Amino acid sequence: MSSGNNMSSSATRAVSYTSLSWNPSPISSVEELSEKGPKVRERFEDLFLQCVDRQSICRGKLISIFEIFGSTSTRSLLRPNAQSIRKLRRMMRADDCAMNNYLAWSRREITNALIQRRILIPGIESMSRTHCRIALEEADDRRSFHLMQLPKEVRLMVYEAALSAEDVFVVRGSSKPALLSVSKQVQQEASEIFFRVNRFEFRIDHGYVSPS
Repeated sequence: MSSGNNMSSSATRAVSYTSLSWNPSPISSVEELSEKGPKVRERFEDLFLQCVDRQSICRGKLISIFEIFGSTSTRSLLRPNAQSIRKLRRMMRADDCAMNNYLAWSRREITNALIQRRILIPGIESMSRTHCRIALEEADDRRSFHLMQLPKEVRLMVYEAALSAEDVFVVRGSSKPALLSVSKQVQQEASEIFFRVNRFEFRIDHGYVSPS
């Protein structure tokens, strides 16, 4: 790798680190690494940033936070080496599996799930586990959800979760949530929830009137 490429790579990674609110040091400079070092460093930094970016991965496993003379500083708990790369990959794999249970399933478990759900896929016998998993995920995406088949008390909980707004709902014209337009039954059931759980502001001329 040429010195120009080294500078470009270092500058790019510096921007990525600077975009965060901390400085993951100590990390050896490119010049201090072996011939394979720059590639190892770049791979480490990429995985490290991906892990930090995931809210589901505890930052306490990646960085330490401490105070020096009244100012807060942070430091990476890992070094840019092959062992750290394997550790980061295991973290991301565990996080992926927590978000998608199918990743931890065997090929037989996935194909059995497809068969039990009567999902017929031509050539499934010769498909890899990854292809079978993707087929099951795609089948999940196509599944329809019959809201009106749920008990009414469960539907009311769904309405409240879907229609509750954190901020004041500003009424402009006759606008209303799309959920209230699904059907007359949904509108009747959900309207009471919508107007009960939210606060509203009505625009009159150039001002707002907030109901007490």
